[in-house]
Amino acid sequence: MANARSTKTPVRPAAGLKSALQEKSRNRRQSQKTLASCEGSAARQRNDLVPNLDVEYLPTGALHSADRRVRRSAAPQSAKVQLSLKRFGICVPILIDSDGRIVHGHVVWEAARSLDLETVPVIRIEHLNDSERRALSIALNRLAETGDWDIEALKVEFEELIELDEDILATGFELAEVDTLLLEKDGDSPEDEVLPPLPPVERFSTGRYLGIGRPSTDSRRRT
Repeated sequence: MANARSTKTPVRPAAGLKSALQEKSRNRRQSQKTLASCEGSAARQRNDLVPNLDVEYLPTGALHSADRRVRRSAAPQSAKVQLSLKRFGICVPILIDSDGRIVHGHVVWEAARSLDLETVPVIRIEHLNDSERRALSIALNRLAETGDWDIEALKVEFEELIELDEDILATGFELAEVDTLLLEKDGDSPEDEVLPPLPPVERFSTGRYLGIGRPSTDSRRRT
């Protein structure tokens, strides 16, 4: 009688982990493709990679919006920028052309007008021609979207800033986002249950931000 063959059931990764690994693999391939594209680009390189840029202070009303804005700003974003300006001031000059037309920094300019600031810092981008300035405007908006947050480093930064009684809202993050970040368990794996956003934190007179405790798993499980 022939011996029955022993069969082993293949070990399959959890659905959540498998999806995360596939996404990581796709991101790696896309990153390699982007690097290869940049390295093989035939883009012309300028001779003046460090142009002389002088900061000027012009009346806020002397600036003009670009003929065509490629990036829109919503009311919540404008409110966040105004809050940031109140806390830090304008630390990044607005980029303009020789005629005072804005190349980059429309949201800051609009916030300055809302705050009734008489002057704003500007830099004239005169080493580029008109088409290059238009391409620069798109590049600055697009490149600001790329890159990923280092979640652990960001978490430590917020923890220390809260201890220093710093105004977290001035960073542009909402309190609910910070609360979710700080309450996230260390070592969460991709297959862990994804919970809906936590309710916003409350701010007390001391300036401390206290997170609302995480409910039990049963109370948050969807039916």
